[in-house]
Amino acid sequence: MNKKQIDEYREQFKPKVVNGRVQSNRKDGTHVEVRNGNVEQAIRTMKKKVMNSNLITELRDRQAFIPKSTRRKKAKAAAKMRQRRDNQRNQLHKKRMY
Repeated sequence: MNKKQIDEYREQFKPKVVNGRVQSNRKDGTHVEVRNGNVEQAIRTMKKKVMNSNLITELRDRQAFIPKSTRRKKAKAAAKMRQRRDNQRNQLHKKRMY
């Protein structure tokens, strides 16, 4: 990378000031604004955003390397369980005819 490319890369992460407020150019990341000093509400909102973004699940998955073969086995087992569950839901109960 030359100096120009490095400067462009760094520029995209510098925060901008608009109307006296700092705004980031980054599109990723979960953020919450604390309003009227209500930190408890901000924490609750942050928890909801983290849960909805599946961030915790992704972090757990990235904690250790999982080979492709293991991922395929897990996916296949999950598909079998889904199929079995769907079959049981759609299965008609057999009644005795005598």
